[in-house]
Amino acid sequence: MFVFLLMISCFIQAAPPSTIPLKVETSEPQKSTQSNDDFDKDSVDPKDTLQKPTPLGIWSKGPKAALSLGYFADQESIEKSKNNRFFVGASLRFLDRSWHRVALEGLWIQNNSVFLSGSWEYVPSRKPLRNYYGLGVAHKLVSSKEFRNLVELENYFVTASFGTEYLLQSTQALGAEIKGLLGTEAYAVQLSLRYIISF
Repeated sequence: MFVFLLMISCFIQAAPPSTIPLKVETSEPQKSTQSNDDFDKDSVDPKDTLQKPTPLGIWSKGPKAALSLGYFADQESIEKSKNNRFFVGASLRFLDRSWHRVALEGLWIQNNSVFLSGSWEYVPSRKPLRNYYGLGVAHKLVSSKEFRNLVELENYFVTASFGTEYLLQSTQALGAEIKGLLGTEAYAVQLSLRYIISF
């Protein structure tokens, strides 16, 4: 009987120490989990999200078509004060690379003449508002001359242009351009406004 009581008292005395490690073991993971959660939340600075650059728009490198309106002041209209030189036109710009592109344009002028032009344009930026410069050639088609247009040098011009473009949306933009044309016997200045659509 004495032995039995002695075993029970030893078991009771040994029980409290055994429960202490269990409490320590269960509390340590909770503290570490809590600290990890707090660290993750503290590591996210709200300013980091606000400081990320969000560009308003970047010009794509795809082809761009445009409809244009403007005035074509040739030598005759300037010297003789003729004002029937308003025009409508269409253009296409393609092979758009980092610094240059190719432009093709056709104009129908109020005096029943047509101008076709091609140019290489230098485009140094892809920001929403940008400028460009161009060099090219143009050809004047006169309905009364028919096929003689192709062989008469007076109908060919060297062109130099300067323009600016503003990106409204990812596929729509506005543009303005001034172009000078110099031929063997005549000169002209072309002023145009454009509505541009990107593909």
